[in-house]
This record gives sequence, C-alpha cells and structure tokens, in this order.
Amino acid sequence: MRLCKVYGLADGHDPDPLWQDLLAAMTPDWKSEGALHRKYWEWGLGLYGLHKLGFIRPDAVALGVGAGVEWPLFYLANQVQCVHATDLYSPESYFQGLDPTVPEHAAQIAPFPYRQESLLFRKMNALDLQYDDATFDFVFTFSSIEHFGGHAGAVLAMETGWITTEVGRQPFIVYGILRTADAVSPAPGLAFGFVAVAAIYALLTVLTVFVLRRLARSHDVAAPQELEPVP
Repeated sequence: MRLCKVYGLADGHDPDPLWQDLLAAMTPDWKSEGALHRKYWEWGLGLYGLHKLGFIRPDAVALGVGAGVEWPLFYLANQVQCVHATDLYSPESYFQGLDPTVPEHAAQIAPFPYRQESLLFRKMNALDLQYDDATFDFVFTFSSIEHFGGHAGAVLAMETGWITTEVGRQPFIVYGILRTADAVSPAPGLAFGFVAVAAIYALLTVLTVFVLRRLARSHDVAAPQELEPVP
C-alpha cells in the first residue's frame, strides 16, 4: 500500500500482509458488506502509516485529538502502552451516544475486546490541550480537524481546504498527468450554460432570503400536534 493515495475499490484486496492484518483486526466483517467502506479505509491507511513509520510499538504513548469513539482508539489500545483520547464529549458539541469518559460506558461502546487500562478518555478542548511538552510519541486525528471552532470554523476550514486542494495542484487537474490548459473543453455553448446556471442560483438565493425573512417576521404558528384538542 502507498501512504499517499486516494481511495480505490480494489484497495481492500491489496495483498500487503500488514494492510490485511490491520483490516482483519479492526474491521473483521468488512468483506460481508461488499466494498471496503471509505471510513474503514481511512482508519486503516492512517494506522498503516503509523506502523510503517515505526510509531506503533509496545512502549509508545499516543494522543487522539477530536478522537470521538472511533475504532482506531481501541485498536491502538491493544498495540501501544497507552492512548489518551480527547474530545469535548458533550451534547453541546453534537456528540451523540454514551459518554466514554465513564469507564463502564467505554467498555459498552468498544467494537471489539481491548485493553481497558491502555485507553483513557478525557474531556478536553483540542484548542487547549492540557499536557506537558514531549508527553506523547505520536498524535493523530481522523476526520475531526474541520470541526474545530464551531460551525463558523468548520465552514472556514472546509473552504480553505478546497482552495488549498484546487490551487495547490496547479497547473495540473490531475497532478503530474493532466494539465489544466489541456483539460479545458472546446465545446461550444459553455458560456450560455454558465450564465444560465449562475442566473438560476441567483434566483434561488433571492427566493430563499425572501422566504426566510417572511418566516422570521410572521407570528409563531402551532404545529398540528401542539393544537388544543377540540372537545
């Protein structure tokens, strides 16, 4: 397996022994679901990279940032000395399910058996990690960085990510293979299509603002289930 790649349907069948062992240990039933789920692929590739770089070893101490209750936490608990999983773990942060900072809850959440003494859940803001320097051998996060800073921060992070992706690969559409200049379509009528789409979206924007403003000014209307029953 390559460490830097995009997901492919054939990846689940890559014969690399370490890759297959990872999938078998973390998601043993994935083959019964058909293609390898992109989430399992993401977790597996991250752990694969940590193995290849020599960070996953019996004496290692790891930190999960915005960790939630994702399966790599439980996998790593069986592989390293200790894993510190940090997240807000509160309804206000849109976390759902049992609170894993309660020890008996963590055992109920676990997708497979793990060394409970090697996995510690802590309520902690990722923007204010309360650990001393050089505490950990490695730090990891899966699909959480875009949530930092609330909804406004999430939007900014996602937009910045798209800009970085699109601008960073220029002058290529497919890096190293297809240049942007060669990918431009010579088909006629593209300008008309662009103007039409832009006009439709502009109209939808105006209508959306109009409807939302009208709803905001209107009196509250009780939902059917809130109406007083007729005697």
